[in-house]
Amino acid sequence: MASTKHAAAASSSLPVNIGGQAVIDGVMMRAPGFVATAVRVDEDRIVVRRQEFHSLARRYPILGVPVLRGALSLVESLILGTRTLNWSAEISQYGADSQAEHDLGHRVMAAISLLLALAVGVLLFMYLPYLASTLLGQGDNQIFFHLLVGFIRVSLLLAYLWAISRWSEVRTLFAYHGAEHKSIYAWEETRQVTVEEALRHTRFHPRCGTSFLLVVALATVLVYAVFDSLWIQAYGPFSSVLHRLLVHLPIIPLVAGVSFELLQLSNRGRGHGLIQLLIAPGLWFQRLTTREPDAPQIEVAVVAIRASLNLPMDGLNSRIDFV
Repeated sequence: MASTKHAAAASSSLPVNIGGQAVIDGVMMRAPGFVATAVRVDEDRIVVRRQEFHSLARRYPILGVPVLRGALSLVESLILGTRTLNWSAEISQYGADSQAEHDLGHRVMAAISLLLALAVGVLLFMYLPYLASTLLGQGDNQIFFHLLVGFIRVSLLLAYLWAISRWSEVRTLFAYHGAEHKSIYAWEETRQVTVEEALRHTRFHPRCGTSFLLVVALATVLVYAVFDSLWIQAYGPFSSVLHRLLVHLPIIPLVAGVSFELLQLSNRGRGHGLIQLLIAPGLWFQRLTTREPDAPQIEVAVVAIRASLNLPMDGLNSRIDFV
């Protein structure tokens, strides 16, 4: 334990902010320059993959300007998250020797899965709210229209999350989500990435992707209400729900960029009373998307965060295998 604390304390030059994602039976952690994914394959063994990763915004500073960096981050996170999720599923099912990820057919299926997920997301969280709001006669006043759309969108999201949380596999995934948050908090606040330290922290984190979804819901109301008002003045009313949707799709990167900046602002000022009030709904939302993890699940998250930061793996109970 002491050597781990010493290693963490000696790493004061390492970045504080780290992003993560729960995967199948594990956790992915992303630090500047590296991505590490840890998956538990049995009670006393964790498989780890550590890869170099540099975002476009870091490689090309011109892409790191506000709003644009958020749009790029969304695209990169979707691609990286899908790849990591698929890899963790393969490791969990077939073991550390699985080579399915390198198979062309597997890559094609992964791409198709991502496109289908995006299509379902657009249908469920854009088209259906637009249709419902239009049928309720709110198509004229753009502010009221998008406020209603936002309410319907959040309601659908809550219903969706509640429904999938009934599945045992998803509950396990949500527990790893909680382990991810706890270990990130341990690093951010103490630089001591141990199971014992992570257990002390809350599973609710303001930079969570769940909070990001609520920020997106707010940003869509603001951005699309202004955009639609200007569009109608220039080109007239939308001819149909599909017409509105098709016009809105190219604006999604702008919404993502604005949402990213709002989330970054909330994280920097999370000790401020007003900011705490604004981020509270996102933290409440995480009661659906996280569960309290046990020590072995937290150990997986600790391994992932140490691997992403290139810290020693001493003081752990499980055998750590890098692939």
